[in-house]
Amino acid sequence: MALVLSLPANPYRDTILAVCYVVVAFTILVQGLTLEPIGRRLYGERRGGHG
Repeated sequence: MALVLSLPANPYRDTILAVCYVVVAFTILVQGLTLEPIGRRLYGERRGGHG
């Protein structure tokens, strides 16, 4: 994100910045939505193996 913000003014800067924001937002959403199911699956496997 910092690299994109430090780009000099050119016709593509706004497009690159928008794409960067979308990629960051998508990454945060995907990680946030999949963290709980993955954690439950891993925790459930460990719990089932020891119990």
